[in-house]
Amino acid sequence: RQLPKTASSSSTKNVDENADIAMWNLIKNSKSIEDVKYFLKTYPKSKFAPVAKLKLLQLQREQKSTKKIVKIVKIEPSVVSPKQKYDITKYSDYTKYFYDSFDDNRNNWLVGNSNSVRLRISYSYYIFTHKQNKGTYLSWHKIHINKNKDFKITTALRHVKGVNTYSYGLMWGKNALDSYFFGISDNGEYLYGKYVNGKWRSIIHWTISSHINRNNQINNIAVRKRGNKLELRINYYVVATVPYENFDGDNIGFSVSGKQTIKFGYIKFREIEPSVVSPKQKYDITKYSDYTKYFYDSFDDNRNNWLVGNSNSVRLRISYSYYIFTHKQNKGTYLSWHKIHINKNKDFKITTALRHVKGVNTYSYGLMWGKNALDSYFFGISDNGEYLYGKYVNGKWRSIIHWTISSHINRNNQINNIAVRKRGNKLELRINYYVVATVPYENFDGDNIGFSVSGKQTIKFGYIKFREIEPEKQNFVQFKKNLNLEYKNYSYVSSFYDEFIDNIHNWTLNNILYMQNGYYIFDKTQNTYLISSQNININQARDFSIETSVKHMSGSSKHFYGIIWGTEQNFYYFEIKPNGKYVYGKHLNGKWKDIARGKSYNIKKYYKNIIGVRKIGYRLELRINGNVVKTINYEEFKGNRIGFIVEDKQKVGFDYLKVKMDD
Repeated sequence: RQLPKTASSSSTKNVDENADIAMWNLIKNSKSIEDVKYFLKTYPKSKFAPVAKLKLLQLQREQKSTKKIVKIVKIEPSVVSPKQKYDITKYSDYTKYFYDSFDDNRNNWLVGNSNSVRLRISYSYYIFTHKQNKGTYLSWHKIHINKNKDFKITTALRHVKGVNTYSYGLMWGKNALDSYFFGISDNGEYLYGKYVNGKWRSIIHWTISSHINRNNQINNIAVRKRGNKLELRINYYVVATVPYENFDGDNIGFSVSGKQTIKFGYIKFREIEPSVVSPKQKYDITKYSDYTKYFYDSFDDNRNNWLVGNSNSVRLRISYSYYIFTHKQNKGTYLSWHKIHINKNKDFKITTALRHVKGVNTYSYGLMWGKNALDSYFFGISDNGEYLYGKYVNGKWRSIIHWTISSHINRNNQINNIAVRKRGNKLELRINYYVVATVPYENFDGDNIGFSVSGKQTIKFGYIKFREIEPEKQNFVQFKKNLNLEYKNYSYVSSFYDEFIDNIHNWTLNNILYMQNGYYIFDKTQNTYLISSQNININQARDFSIETSVKHMSGSSKHFYGIIWGTEQNFYYFEIKPNGKYVYGKHLNGKWKDIARGKSYNIKKYYKNIIGVRKIGYRLELRINGNVVKTINYEEFKGNRIGFIVEDKQKVGFDYLKVKMDD
């Protein structure tokens, strides 16, 4: 295994000419003073040194000029340009928030190509190709970090090709000679350490982690400063906590070692304000308010006094940020809970992440809520891909939904997220963010939430979260009345939202179009296109957005599906298909005209995709999963129909439709 070793940490006195040229080609178009200083420090005798010095003077003059302007001109946050929004350091002492999803290079990341490395931005990724078998390359962006405050740096990253034992991940600090690094390898290990004067010092050596998605899958990694501690996180799990060490510099970015290609999907920095309540108060909100608004435990410790111990029947323990529940018997069910204070007149949501580790894969495990083991409700799954919902009444089990197979369950010891969501007089049962069933909500005694495990198996629970949810300003019935009134008066709507729990907006329903488990489903068997839409009158003089979440369920994966706006005969469309392609165009007088086509790596083949359009002035953004894939000229349309389109033989489900006028 190769430890990350900075390319400049080898002797700089005998640098060959090719390395000199390669580095200059990378930084010659950079607008970063740190990049030029680093070049001059590394290659002081380079033939490019005189040019680099001139470039350094020019950049320093520009920086001074910018500072003078900032002192004179007061710029309100609401009127700054898109460029200004991404350079917060010009307008405040410290960066509170920074985010870049690489839709473009407005933050001037290092790009270029040499014999050693290629850096480019493409399809909303920052793509880092290391071409050599040795050495480490880094790329960073300067913000302004208040190191007295807590903060978090996050990225999503994917190993595309190359050697799977080399490291890639986050860097923060001054430069390649003095910075910290937290990263992973595609074979499932992580590493944490620092460069001191160009020399690598491991703080945590290569460590295997089951939380790493291997074999070219996407991972999310983060570092979270919390007081005098630093948490290292992989896919939302704290894999290690180390003493926080202060650092020089204000750069955050990426580091890649050895011959491999890495795609970075975004980078985010957020300063975190300390809580005004004590650590005990944070976890015991019931002492300070009538009802618990929010409760969260990620089992970093046992400050909430969960039941732990070992017997002939069950073992309960907290270890490595998991609550581990080992049921030792072939029969029976054991429960463990924590008491909060639930306002049952309000909507709420209870969520957990859980994993079957070993044991019989047909037994249930999941969430409980209610009074105790004799009187409570249960929603759970089994590792063979089924779910179950019911209740205990005086210690006797009553099934409300019997064992039901679900394709949304990750089987064979994989992590699942399950939740129950009270919404008025309904209760949604969710698995991996999908509503698998909606049942009447039943009130319950008690204020306990926790876990239940049946039969001989070991389950790891990653966290538990409770959140009280405020009702919307208008309920659905009043919303519909107001909407109909607006149509009647030919005025404009400010917003529209439907998540297909029922058919309150009177969508077309038949044997092809139907609602099921929170989806509006197009179950097509003909080689034609099908449209279903609503009368939603929007003011095109204002900016607006149209958005949906859609999933390809079965059938041909070669055809498009998406949203339309206009009339049902003459309309504009924005569609995707599972192979990663998208298309935008218009259908006028029976003729199709594609205006923009492309391929986006943001499209998820087997999962839900959020797609939408947003009008901003005279431009229209095409968006997929939060990323702008294309910006084009906005064209005004006739009609007030907004809805969905599905082409040819396939089954497609739409999770919601949202239309919003910008303020």
